[in-house]
Amino acid sequence: MEDKMLVPVERREAGLQPVEVAYASEIPQRGAGGGMNVLMVLARKWHIVVLSAALVICIGLPIIWLGIRPTYTATSAIDITPVVDRIVFMEDSGTIPFYSTYVNTQAKLIKGPRVLYPVLEDPVVQKLEYVRKLKDPLATIQKSVEAVADRNSQLVYVSVTCGEAQAAAEIANATVRAYMKIEGGSEATSEDEKLRTLEVERDTTSEKLAKLYDDAYKLGEEFGATDLTAWQSIMLAQIQTLQQELTNAQTQRLDAERQLAAAETQPDTDAALIAVQRTASVNADEEVKQLTAAISAKQMEQANEKLRRVGGSTALVETEQQIEALKNQLGEAKKRAGEDFDKMAADLSAASKAKRVEDLKQKLAQAQGHEKLVRDQLDKQNADVIALGRKGLTLKKLQDDIELTRNYYQRLTDRIKELEVERKRPARIRVAYEAQVPRETTNDKRMKFSIVLAMGSVLFGCAFAVFLNEIDPRVETPTDLETRCGLKVLGTTPRFKDLDKARVKPKHFVDDCRTIRVNLMLAAGGNRTKTLVIASPQGRDGKTTLAINLATSIALSGQRVLLMDGDFRKPEVARYLKLNNAKGLPNVLMGECRLADAIQQTLLPTLSILPANRSGQQQSELLARSGLMELLAELKSLYDEVIIDTPAVLAMPDAKLWAAVADAVMLVARSGKTGAKDLGEGKVRLQQAGARILGAVLTGVRVGDSYEKYQHRYGEGYVDEPLSEDEWSATKVFLLSRGGENGSRGAETDNRGAGVGDSAHK
Repeated sequence: MEDKMLVPVERREAGLQPVEVAYASEIPQRGAGGGMNVLMVLARKWHIVVLSAALVICIGLPIIWLGIRPTYTATSAIDITPVVDRIVFMEDSGTIPFYSTYVNTQAKLIKGPRVLYPVLEDPVVQKLEYVRKLKDPLATIQKSVEAVADRNSQLVYVSVTCGEAQAAAEIANATVRAYMKIEGGSEATSEDEKLRTLEVERDTTSEKLAKLYDDAYKLGEEFGATDLTAWQSIMLAQIQTLQQELTNAQTQRLDAERQLAAAETQPDTDAALIAVQRTASVNADEEVKQLTAAISAKQMEQANEKLRRVGGSTALVETEQQIEALKNQLGEAKKRAGEDFDKMAADLSAASKAKRVEDLKQKLAQAQGHEKLVRDQLDKQNADVIALGRKGLTLKKLQDDIELTRNYYQRLTDRIKELEVERKRPARIRVAYEAQVPRETTNDKRMKFSIVLAMGSVLFGCAFAVFLNEIDPRVETPTDLETRCGLKVLGTTPRFKDLDKARVKPKHFVDDCRTIRVNLMLAAGGNRTKTLVIASPQGRDGKTTLAINLATSIALSGQRVLLMDGDFRKPEVARYLKLNNAKGLPNVLMGECRLADAIQQTLLPTLSILPANRSGQQQSELLARSGLMELLAELKSLYDEVIIDTPAVLAMPDAKLWAAVADAVMLVARSGKTGAKDLGEGKVRLQQAGARILGAVLTGVRVGDSYEKYQHRYGEGYVDEPLSEDEWSATKVFLLSRGGENGSRGAETDNRGAGVGDSAHK
């Protein structure tokens, strides 16, 4: 049985699952801009408008409601009477001349720095958070304070307007208090309360003065005097003595350290003496003596042999050998005796040196202990001197505090006496009423600003969406292909997630392929295009998917179609359709197999596949062979249409070679991914190769931006007549794998709707 492969075929109403692909997320470089219909841009990017407006509102509203404070006005009043009782003069009372001029002058004085400076120093005002945040408190409060004299009464109204109700009331009351204090009028409390306050302060000062006297007495009682200079002189003399003793102790410690260092580094005995003793010890060794005597005896025996015989004899040679052996034994014996002496001498020297070092360490430890003892005494004496000095300073400070407190007590006493006289005079200026915390605002513009912010945020969102669209380098709609790239739009294909979410039915993908096929014929005009190259400026634009589905659509129209994989580096057609590409186009071009052996037939009689595989040769050199033209000529004679899937134009030169030998080229771009600049550059490269570009197809387009804008709703609600068996067989979608058994099982799944796999987009 002939091997057949997986092929996507159209089906009416059900079952089409086009090849779906995962797209790259990288954003291409910015391309050329172009004008667009603003309403279309806003409709497509409505989510940006909403998010931008919401972001501006979320940022702006807190700024408005927290940054723009409503203003509150708090008012207090001062009563200035035209009649004043006098104490100095004999008259009981007098009238203020030009009263209206006087009260107007007082109203102006209230806004002057003479009154407002004490307002800022008021403890209640200083605690206000509103005042702490002011960069120039005096200028701000001066602008917010208003003092107006009422012509129909004796009142002067003091009003304060600011952003906090509590602050307005406190500043107004503080202004009145400062004015009353400066002008000699009464404050909120009466003269009796002031007098009682001064009397309490005087009693407190008296107690403080008594305590200071008691503390000074106790501090001086320890030394029997309030002048500690003599005690300091005695302690300084003791410190000098301890300093001299510390110097002597340090000298002893340094000498002990020097002796210890010398003992640890220098040898304990004389090397010459050790050598003499070593020689004597070796010679006195018993084994050495015996061997020396034996050698002497053998030498005597050798001398006797020489006298008795002339020439070399066997006994003489043996004697010489024995002498030589005895000498070797003597050397070994001397070596062992010397090693024994060296070990014994080293042990004795180490023991002697260790004892000396230990004695010096004890001496050093005694010197260090003495030095530490003297240093501790010196530190204690220094601490005592410092403590004595601090006590002297404390005593001096107590004496100064006593003097200041005594003066303060005298001033309080004098002031009490003055107030006792002054309180007999009736007050001319008094507080009519204090300001209360206002409950209502006098000026709140936050609502108006909020409305303006809402309208402005919408306008900003629209402008931001249009701005993003203008700077976006990617092609998104068919209009972008025409206006920004100068390419004729041949059609669009929907996004696969719209197919998955049932926003677009599978049959609509079939309709899009039909539209592309019709537009290709119209764009070709009278020039017949039998070889069509499908190219894209970069990878993952949906080029391979479109080539497979377009070839299937043309084959369903009754024409004989060959889908050729022209990408030798990434032969994806075979992978998508689960083909065995052991024999493919590269093998045909290299003469390794026949064309008929490389072409694979599908279950659709009018559709054939010529796959590709990775070639060991350079791909560009393989395509540049003269046999490519003859191969295309042969294919034109065998098929009505030849669809060629090529590599990315900007990545490899292969697409330019295919475009140069083909009849026409169709560019493919991915909506929201392919850059207009890349698409334009790819178009220029193909034109430089002499290619005839019929137009472009935009893949992955949203439903609202499709080429056929209403095809997805056209015919809804219309009920088709039941199809005949022949019509159903001609339009159904089937999915067959290689081999007869899998093919039969795939054909039985047409009622459930079959797909062409879950391959990734190229």
